[in-house]
Amino acid sequence: MVRNIKAWEMPICDKDLEELNADTTLEGTSGVYLLTSASGEGTAVFKPADEEYLPEEVAGWGLVSGEGVRREKAAFLLSEALGGFPGVPFTGIFEVNSKVGCAQRFVPQCTDMSDLGPNGLAVSEVQKVAMMDILTFNMDRHEGNILMQEATKELIPIDHAQCLPEVVSSKGANTDMLGSLYFAWQTWPQAKVAWTDEAKSIISSISPDSLALRINEQMGAFPLSSTALTALKVGAHVLKTCVALHLSASEIAELIRDKLAALLDASSLVANASAAVAWEKTLLKDLNTRIRTLFNAEISDSETVISAVSTEEDEGVVEQTDKAASITSITSIELTESEKQLAVEAGAPLYEGEGGEG
Repeated sequence: MVRNIKAWEMPICDKDLEELNADTTLEGTSGVYLLTSASGEGTAVFKPADEEYLPEEVAGWGLVSGEGVRREKAAFLLSEALGGFPGVPFTGIFEVNSKVGCAQRFVPQCTDMSDLGPNGLAVSEVQKVAMMDILTFNMDRHEGNILMQEATKELIPIDHAQCLPEVVSSKGANTDMLGSLYFAWQTWPQAKVAWTDEAKSIISSISPDSLALRINEQMGAFPLSSTALTALKVGAHVLKTCVALHLSASEIAELIRDKLAALLDASSLVANASAAVAWEKTLLKDLNTRIRTLFNAEISDSETVISAVSTEEDEGVVEQTDKAASITSITSIELTESEKQLAVEAGAPLYEGEGGEG
């Protein structure tokens, strides 16, 4: 399927930036400037690396002030590698007024989600942001970092300087970081329903190693750290495995916060004890096995899931559903009646066992 390229996804080149003014400072904790044309029209948002400030507490997450510009570019490259589905605006690293930083296409006619609720948003719009955040362990996904086009209700994720933190090392999982991870969308009804066919197709096609290699090659003179690349591979494995197990975006977010640290700690011990040279490869393989084992155990410990299939008005036939297909009935987060209605209005297919008929 051919995808229409949005104006904010169009590339920026050095010549474009030479003719822009950087006089307008935007709200934020770091230096953020709106680059405007001679007519005053917003064209790009520029963040100089030497004006970037990250809170002290994120230092333990492997995030360092000045390196956020690399993560901003990497987020765009990741979005492009996923066929543009997440919709991150074009972002590159440039020199503007003798300062090196990232320039991102300005998105006109939009507002952020700070004062808005999820009502009326399509499931696919929420899931594209969720896909991005799970893959990158985005530590800064609050409502202000999600833009919405007012006319189309299209969501545009921005501000990725705190993505790809240090998730795990040979010492084990970054427990404090994972335990504090929270995505603004994870309680929205659109995040609690089945992934769309388009999203599942994109996720199933991801090759974690190839994806990380591709993005780092495209980073050019500004490569990502090894810990950032490991985070991306862990995120890719978690997303692929959990979607294959029929977990919703909201359930995956809860798994990351509540259970992933323990799983990574165990996998790290296995990798450390292994004679294999490929520590990371051993860790990721063991992690996949542990996630699947975790949910298979939850299935076997739960009551047998059955569905009644009526063959005649006065006769019912009870059949046991396939365990793999039933996992969402056991592990899914229960929707309230109002959330179910919002999800139906957004065109979401509800999981079996979440109040849908059939």
